Amino acid sequence: MYPIAKKMSRDGSSVLFSTYGDAIGLVRREGLPIVESPTLALDFGGNGAVDVRWSLVKYGARAVFTILEQVASEIRCIRTYSPDVVLSDTRISTILAAKILGLPVILILNQFQVLVPRGRRLLTISRLVDAGALALIGRLWSLSDRVMIPDLPPPFTVSLLNLQVPSGLLKKAELIGPIVEKRCQDLPESEEIRKKYGLDDRPLVFVSFGGSQAEEFLKEKMVKIAMDFPRDMQLVVSLGQPGNHVGRGLSTGNLRVYPWIPSQLEMIKACDVMVGRAGHSTIMQAVSCGKPMVLVPIPNHTEQLSNALGAQRLGIARALRQEEFNRTSLLSEIKTILEFRSYGRRAAEVGGFAQRFDAVGRVVEAVTAFARK
Repeated sequence: MYPIAKKMSRDGSSVLFSTYGDAIGLVRREGLPIVESPTLALDFGGNGAVDVRWSLVKYGARAVFTILEQVASEIRCIRTYSPDVVLSDTRISTILAAKILGLPVILILNQFQVLVPRGRRLLTISRLVDAGALALIGRLWSLSDRVMIPDLPPPFTVSLLNLQVPSGLLKKAELIGPIVEKRCQDLPESEEIRKKYGLDDRPLVFVSFGGSQAEEFLKEKMVKIAMDFPRDMQLVVSLGQPGNHVGRGLSTGNLRVYPWIPSQLEMIKACDVMVGRAGHSTIMQAVSCGKPMVLVPIPNHTEQLSNALGAQRLGIARALRQEEFNRTSLLSEIKTILEFRSYGRRAAEVGGFAQRFDAVGRVVEAVTAFARK
């Protein structure tokens, strides 16, 4: 949403964020106005996996009350701010608040179906949720006036497994391509970016982490692997700690470890292989620059698993389970991508298709059209 907000601000529009959790710090660092709302999020275990049982215990019945609190908070915020249009990033509470107040709402969404992991202990509840959640949530999504999906149209749709679009949304939904701050073709050339970071022409692997609790377990393992990375490749690791300057990182031999890289898209464009979690935004950043990936989905996170499998199905990524993540398996996947050039060619093909889209411009255009009605 930041690229959209930034463009609208540059164009003279007034923007206000309503969010919670880790996103609060990110929005503040971007210098954008913000209102905090009640938190509703998944819990994670010590190994970074989604703790489904604890999340259900913690939020189960309370989730309804928390959503109602969010709706009340959103209503207060909207009444105070008096926007012309409401933009919801996968937030049901925002949609409900906007419609209660009679405002148009545009929904940004890449996952229509909510799935619970089908482990033995969760089989019954997963069947119940899968049977009822899509129908209920589909009705709530359909309250939106427009649904914009930040993915590519077939045959290059990454989140295909998550896009069982309810019938009530078919006429409202549009696949708009990756939402990125800058389109890859507008970035400096790869050689210029490598020179900026003191990198040579050896194969470059870029590892990108976010700052959430789910990243810490994998981050610790990756740092250990990084210290013993093959000398015939270069490795750049971003630890996902916004606010820390890129210059404070560790730089030794073929290794660069940075607390934070402000322009991750630049490093993605410069690299040969990207390694990261299987969040949709991460994947679409790599897709926008035509780069192949090694994806390590968060355990028990069904959206990320579906995303990783979708990218692998397209031939632009290798999916690696966290339980199997170690130096040997990671290097094997990286070397497979580098040696079998079909991954690079396919990623470049998909990236070329992605460059036809201007998702940020398309959303801003839709917001402007609703504001003028």
